[in-house]
Amino acid sequence: MGVKSSAVNLLLRKLKIQMRKLKTQKKRQLFVNIVVLLLLLAGIAVVFHNYQWYDKTIVKIESTENSLKGAAKESGRSETYFDQTMTGIVINGEHQGERVVLSNKYSSSGLLDERYQPGDEVFVKFESDAAGKLSGTVTGLKRDKYMAVLVALFVFLLFLVTKRRGLFFIGSLAVNIAVLTYALHLNYEGKNILMLSNGLVLFFALTSLCFISGIHRKTLIAVLSTLISLGFTMLLFRIVMAYAGGVDYTYMEYIAGQNNLSELFLSQILIGGLGAIMDVAVTEASAINELVDK
Repeated sequence: MGVKSSAVNLLLRKLKIQMRKLKTQKKRQLFVNIVVLLLLLAGIAVVFHNYQWYDKTIVKIESTENSLKGAAKESGRSETYFDQTMTGIVINGEHQGERVVLSNKYSSSGLLDERYQPGDEVFVKFESDAAGKLSGTVTGLKRDKYMAVLVALFVFLLFLVTKRRGLFFIGSLAVNIAVLTYALHLNYEGKNILMLSNGLVLFFALTSLCFISGIHRKTLIAVLSTLISLGFTMLLFRIVMAYAGGVDYTYMEYIAGQNNLSELFLSQILIGGLGAIMDVAVTEASAINELVDK
């Protein structure tokens, strides 16, 4: 009986120790989540008041008046057009604090234009009439505050679900965005887009998987399977293009500054295929690694 009693007491002590550790971990994680949430809220507040960061003039719309302009049929579909007169207040630049009258045109579908509402913040190109009255035309909607809320929500949920691993996700994302931005700058200076895309594929595959999974055998297998699968995919794509008469680039006519649309199209396939193949490669490598370990 004495041996059984001591064994039970030892088990209870171990259980209490584990419970205390669990409570400590939960408190620590709760503290980290609160800190992250406060930092994200502070970031959102900054973006909501970052008007002075912009060289373009920003106007906050106070009121709008809409009037029917007319209707027309395009491609068998009826489309209604409207004129919109808006008044707003300038919230940055040399005309800050002044009220301005803005004009806008929009359609019922909103496919190529936009209807603005009171409270919207818009970028404006100013014009002055003969009497010196300030007016302007809207060039676009200021959307960064909506993006800030979505990014903050994404980051918070990432930390909530993945805990400390979320730091590695954010780090990988930040590094990849920085490298992609630099690659786009090089392309703007005349570097070949397809060669840049090949380098980006190698970099994205290595950094993303190493950041998230760490540097070990499973990661190496995932990287190699990703690159080999992507290589076979691009080879098959090249063969199909060679025997199918090429690709019609008519719908890429909106792209400016690119002399070789075929290389741009191949770059799109390369970068787009990387995401899908990497996801499958990591899943398969993890499953096989688990089977081998068992």
